[in-house]
Amino acid sequence: MIKESLLEQSGLNQSEVKIYKRLLESGELTPPRLSELTGLARQNTYAALKTLANKQLIEVITRRKKLTYQVQHPNKLVELVNKQIDETKMVQKSLTANLPELISLFNLTSSKPGIVYFEGLVNIRKIYSDWLRVKPDEILVLSSSHDFEKLGHDYLIRNNKRRASSGTKMRIISQAKGFKGIEYIDKQLLLQRKYIPDEIFHLDTEVAIGNDQVSFITFDKKVTGFVITSKEVAQTLRTIFESLWQAEYK
Repeated sequence: MIKESLLEQSGLNQSEVKIYKRLLESGELTPPRLSELTGLARQNTYAALKTLANKQLIEVITRRKKLTYQVQHPNKLVELVNKQIDETKMVQKSLTANLPELISLFNLTSSKPGIVYFEGLVNIRKIYSDWLRVKPDEILVLSSSHDFEKLGHDYLIRNNKRRASSGTKMRIISQAKGFKGIEYIDKQLLLQRKYIPDEIFHLDTEVAIGNDQVSFITFDKKVTGFVITSKEVAQTLRTIFESLWQAEYK
């Protein structure tokens, strides 16, 4: 006698197992007869028959204007399991590809120490999206000489508008002065800037600090970045930032 546990392991629920097993043992049966023999309510019987038919494990036969059901060849069970294996592999592949983003979200929301690596401009922008989602009171940025060029003016303005609308302030230290009228725009965006001469302050990597997270982004030929979730690292870099912010330069 076939074990019901084997059918369950093949991906059938309890109702489907009862229907399939009964049809396998008895041959053709009508829905009312199946309901009687399995003890399932008629509604559950019809639902199980429908899903079994969709899985191509049973087939419908018309006998004297009555619908009867019979089991397909048992090879169909093997085909069903193989299909589930293929689908699981696809899910696994997709999950692996998106794992860095999932880990990033986990680290940013749980405040557990960790490092997440990103590569490519599209994925780098997810770092900026994470800052908007976390909503720290203030974001401190040590700007590189390439971030404005790589990210683009329009993107930075849109991103800063979203940040400001959430109430998150920003301070930026950079080596290049902005365009005329930028002070007015910055005020609307809850943003302050400090300029340090290029010969004193020059970075190829942008550093952003907020709460317990620090992001490092390099806008080189290969755009890469990583986010560190660590209270100690964030505090250390915050101290460095404040020292630079308070210093006087000629």
